[in-house]
Amino acid sequence: ACCEVSIPPQTMVTVPGVGREQLWYAARIGGPSLLVKTVEHLTHIPINHYARISLLHVQDLINTIGGVDVRIQATTTSYGHTFHSGVNHLNGLTAIYYVRQPTLSPSGKMLRAQTVLRAMMRKISNDHLLTNPATAFRVTDAFTRALTVDSSFTRSELLTLARELRGLSSSAATYLVAPTRMIGGREYFKPRESRELWAAVRQDASAE
Repeated sequence: ACCEVSIPPQTMVTVPGVGREQLWYAARIGGPSLLVKTVEHLTHIPINHYARISLLHVQDLINTIGGVDVRIQATTTSYGHTFHSGVNHLNGLTAIYYVRQPTLSPSGKMLRAQTVLRAMMRKISNDHLLTNPATAFRVTDAFTRALTVDSSFTRSELLTLARELRGLSSSAATYLVAPTRMIGGREYFKPRESRELWAAVRQDASAE
């Protein structure tokens, strides 16, 4: 099973060697290596690899798979595009409009990014895009171009990761957001709930 845990970037954390700062600040001053150390210090979960997703290339990936469908509760507008209540078919550009809607909070944008990720996985799985020889190369190529990874993450490992999606539907994955609360205008983790979450991930029991 697959588990994705999103951590709100504005949450206050202990950045090793720096002190208490918002999570995004670790990446700003120390790049991916300090961000990885910060998340490991927070969760006590070893991180073997990291990948940065390029929204520009995510557009290409979504277009390559023929777009994705998302359900929207109420009609809304973002960057001049109107999303209607109900199922909307998004291409690469409108998917970015959907995720980056200016009126959303950072957490709201993060949840929408999860929705698009689930829709991409559902499309790839349901349409058998990685088992069809006519589409497999184009999809895996677009997938690998969407990621910037650490030096130890080889292209062959990336291709293996992409191919593993063929048996992974969105219902087989668990999508979670780390539990936080606002205190004095700052966002902090809920101590008990977050400890339980990190322990569940370490034990591969996050779905439960």
